[in-house]
Amino acid sequence: FLPFLTGERSLGWHAGARGAFAGLNLDSGPIRMARAGLEGVALRFALAANRLSECFPQANEIIASGGALHASPAWAQIFADTLGRPLRLAEEPEASSRGAALLALEALELLSPGEESEARTGRVYEPDLRRHETYCVLLARQQAAYDGLIAK
Repeated sequence: FLPFLTGERSLGWHAGARGAFAGLNLDSGPIRMARAGLEGVALRFALAANRLSECFPQANEIIASGGALHASPAWAQIFADTLGRPLRLAEEPEASSRGAALLALEALELLSPGEESEARTGRVYEPDLRRHETYCVLLARQQAAYDGLIAK
């Protein structure tokens, strides 16, 4: 599944990118399609995380926020499996707002980098490395499908 229902919002920034299912057959019922949707989104995050790791090799932890991951342990596990790294959930109710506020305080020189208190975190999802290998293959297939659709 290519999850670009509103265009691509990162990496390639193709506003005209569109979502697509590939490889459907008579066995592709609603549950499989829903799982493909969850996996498709997680694979795009894994692609972004891989690129960020190239820029920040010293980063040693992935902390995720958002109500959807808290509400679906299955999706959080899919994320950990696609990333191939442990995924720790943030317990901050407004993690994005907290991060923006900390950046603003640093920019105003009211807070030194690293001075802020640690964010509250919770459950850690450990990746299944066998599933991660499968997701690496699926990410390559997803990227090939994306490249084929964007080139047109």
